[in-house]
Amino acid sequence: MASSSSSSSSSSSWEHDVFLCFRGEDTREGFTGHLYQALSVHCGINTFMDDRLPKGREISELLERIERSRISIVIFSPNFASSRWCLDELAKIIECKDRDAGQEVLPVFYKVAPTELRGPKGKMAEHLAKLSGRDAEMLSRWRLALEEFSNLRGWTFMQGVESGLIAQIVDEVRSRVDHVSLDLRVDDHDDEKDSLQVTKHATDGAEHACTKVVDAISTVFALCILALHIVLLVAVIKAFIEGDA
Repeated sequence: MASSSSSSSSSSSWEHDVFLCFRGEDTREGFTGHLYQALSVHCGINTFMDDRLPKGREISELLERIERSRISIVIFSPNFASSRWCLDELAKIIECKDRDAGQEVLPVFYKVAPTELRGPKGKMAEHLAKLSGRDAEMLSRWRLALEEFSNLRGWTFMQGVESGLIAQIVDEVRSRVDHVSLDLRVDDHDDEKDSLQVTKHATDGAEHACTKVVDAISTVFALCILALHIVLLVAVIKAFIEGDA
C-alpha cells in the first residue's frame, strides 16, 4: 500500500503536517477516509495516510513518517489494539511527543471511551491480553502509551453524524498549521553580502476552499438534525391522530 499525502508541507522542518494513525479494518473506508479527504483534498493540508503501503514493507518506514510529521491524529476504534502496527505507531507517537520537539497529538475516541484504553475490561483489554505472550518490555510500552492517551483531551464519538466531528477536527488542525511557506535562498557566491530571499506563498485559495468544505459539512450536519426532528414530529402527530380515532 503506497502512501497517500497531499501537496506541500507548511514548514521546512516537517515533511507532513498530519500523520493519521488508525485501524484500517475499522475506519479506513469510513471515518478516517472522509477525514483524509477533508484535510488533504479539500484543505490542502499535507496529510499522510498509509492506505497503499506495499505489503512486506517494514513498519520502520511508518515510524520515520511519524518523526517527520508535525501533528499526529490517532483514531482509537474498537479493534485498534488488535494491531501490533497500530500499537507500535502509538508508542512512537508518544516518544516523539515526550521528546518536546514541537510535535502535537490529537486523539479521537471513535466508538470507544477513553477509559477503555486503561481499563481491565472492554475490547482494548481483550486485544492486549491476546498479545501478552509477546515481548514484555514492548507490551509495557504499549500499555503506557494507551494510558497516556486516555488522559489527553480529544474528541469522543459514539454515534450520530460523523461530518460534524470531521468539521471540528479540520478546524482544530487548521488553527495549528501555518499555511505560509517560506522559501529561503542564500547566495553563497556573494562575498560582500549574503543574499537572503524570503518568498511568501499565500494560500488564500486553499483556505477559502477549506472554509467552504467545513461550512458544507456543518450544513449537512444541521440538515440531518432538522430531518430527524421532522421525522419525530410526524411520528408524534400520527400517533396522536390514531389515538383519537
